[in-house]
Amino acid sequence: MTSKAVPLGELSLALLKIGAFAFGGVGSTLALLRSDLGARRGWITDGEVAEALAIVQTLPGSPGVLVVAFLGWKLGRWPGALIAPFSFVTVPALVMIAASAALTALPDLPAVRGAMLGIQIAIVGILAANMLKMARSTAKGKVLITVLIAGLVLGAVSSAAVAVVCLGVLGALLGLRRPQ
Repeated sequence: MTSKAVPLGELSLALLKIGAFAFGGVGSTLALLRSDLGARRGWITDGEVAEALAIVQTLPGSPGVLVVAFLGWKLGRWPGALIAPFSFVTVPALVMIAASAALTALPDLPAVRGAMLGIQIAIVGILAANMLKMARSTAKGKVLITVLIAGLVLGAVSSAAVAVVCLGVLGALLGLRRPQ
């Protein structure tokens, strides 16, 4: 667990900025969290991001927001857990209101439809690239790579919750530990 407490104002401002640029869901959110809160500020580790993602996969709701809430708790306990997701969603909520109004007003414009399709495809690429980076930093060794592949296969043929629970039980039975 992170040993340092982070000032709530700094946490809030950092997550307002991250939320403003976290286009594409959980993949881009994780990349920005790792880059800004981890590499730049030293507040979190890749392992903590992976831990947060593993835990929130079994919960209902947006994984990106849930990861932010989990990391907010790690960095600022209950006040951090409340401030972090609120800060993270403020800018995107305002942008979504504006974008919804624009898409409603101009739904048949070819440029709008083309832009939406381009954004959707780009998001898939961003998510894949970030998941690959996270896999490289957390799946070290043959056993963990095997678990990673099992998660990929199980996630493809069942729900994410089933994959997380099954591989969590496997990890507990094998006594797996994250590489230091």
